Amino acid sequence: MSTMQRAILILTILAPFLFWGVVEAQEIDPTIFEAVVVRVIEEGKQELPQLGMTVDSQTLEVKLLGETAPDELIKVENDYIPVAEGQRVFVRASTNNFTEEIQYGLIEVKRTGALWWLFGLFAAVIIGFGGWQGVRSLVSLAASLFIILYLLVPSLASGAPPILTSIGIAFLIMFGAVFFTHGFTKKSLAAFLGSMIAIVITGALAWLAVSATMLTGFGSDESVFLNVNTGGTLDFSGLLLGAIIIGVLGVLDDIAITQVAVVGELLALRGTQSLRDIFWRAIKVGREHVAALVNTLVLAYTGAALPLLLWVSTASTNFALEANREIFAVEIVRTLVGSIGLIMCVPITTALAMYLLRKTPPEELEKMGGHHHH
Repeated sequence: MSTMQRAILILTILAPFLFWGVVEAQEIDPTIFEAVVVRVIEEGKQELPQLGMTVDSQTLEVKLLGETAPDELIKVENDYIPVAEGQRVFVRASTNNFTEEIQYGLIEVKRTGALWWLFGLFAAVIIGFGGWQGVRSLVSLAASLFIILYLLVPSLASGAPPILTSIGIAFLIMFGAVFFTHGFTKKSLAAFLGSMIAIVITGALAWLAVSATMLTGFGSDESVFLNVNTGGTLDFSGLLLGAIIIGVLGVLDDIAITQVAVVGELLALRGTQSLRDIFWRAIKVGREHVAALVNTLVLAYTGAALPLLLWVSTASTNFALEANREIFAVEIVRTLVGSIGLIMCVPITTALAMYLLRKTPPEELEKMGGHHHH
C-alpha cells in the first residue's frame, strides 16, 4: 500500500467523525433538549376536530439529558409518532404566557444510530465493489458535502449572488469529483470541461425558465420561514436557480465520465475507422445513456413530489389549475431544465474528448482507463 493510499484510507475513516464533530460544535437552540423515554404513562387516540382527523397520542415521562437539563423526570405530551421506553427523542421547552410554567413537547425522535448504521452499510458496499476507486469516491462525496454545507450555504445566507455562487461551487465540486476520483489525465480534463460547459448552459436555461414562468422561490414552507428569519434579504428566485444547478451535478458527472470512457475505448480500438465514425458511435452510446438517466431524473423528482401529486389528485380543482401553482411548476421546471442540461452534456463532452484524445497512443489510453495516479 502506497503512502497516498494510506492517506486516503485514513481520511475516509476519519472523515465522518470529523464531519460529525463540526456539526456537534455548532450552536444549539437552548430550548431544545435530547431526552430518553423512561415510561409511557398513557396512550390512545386524540381527535383533532379542526383538521377532521384522529391521531395517536401518548403521555410520556422522560429524562432530559445534558449539563443544562433539570435533574428531574418531565411529563411530555406526544401526538407526533408513537415511541417506546428507552427511545431517544428531542423535546422543546416553552413558557406558558399565563402561568409562567415551563412546558415540554416532543418535536422529533433521534435517528442518528440508524443513520450511522445505514452510512456504514453504504460505505461497505461502495468500497467492497469499487475497491480504491470506491474509497476515492467516498472522499470526494464527503468533500462535496463539506463544500455545500460550509461554503455554499453560508455564502447564500450572507446574500451572495445565487447563480454565480452556485456555478462557482459547482466548479469546485466537479473539480474534486472528477480529478480526485479519476486521476489527473486528459480523460478527466475532457469530462471536467464538458460538465462545466453543460452547467453554465443549464444555469442560463434555468434563469430563462424561472423568469418566463415567474417563479418566486416561495413554493415551500421552508422558504417562507427562511424569508421571515432573514428579514426578506435573500433572493429566493436566485436560490431556486442555485438549487437546480447543484441538483444536476451528480448526473452530469456520470454522463461526462461515461462519454469520455466510451471515446477512449473506441479510440484505443480504432483500426481503420475515421474520427468522424468514432464520434457518432460515441454519440449513439450517449443517447442510450441519456435516455435512461433522464427517465431516472424524472422518476427521482416525481418520487420526491409524490405527496404533492397525491394532494393534487384529491383536490377539488382541475389538474391544469394545480399545475400552475408554484409548488408544482417548480418541479416541472427543475426536471425539464435538468434533462436538457444532461442531453447537452453528451455532444459537448464527446467533442472535447475526441479533440484531447485523438493523438493519444492506444497504450496510453489504456493506462488512463485504469485511473493510475503518479
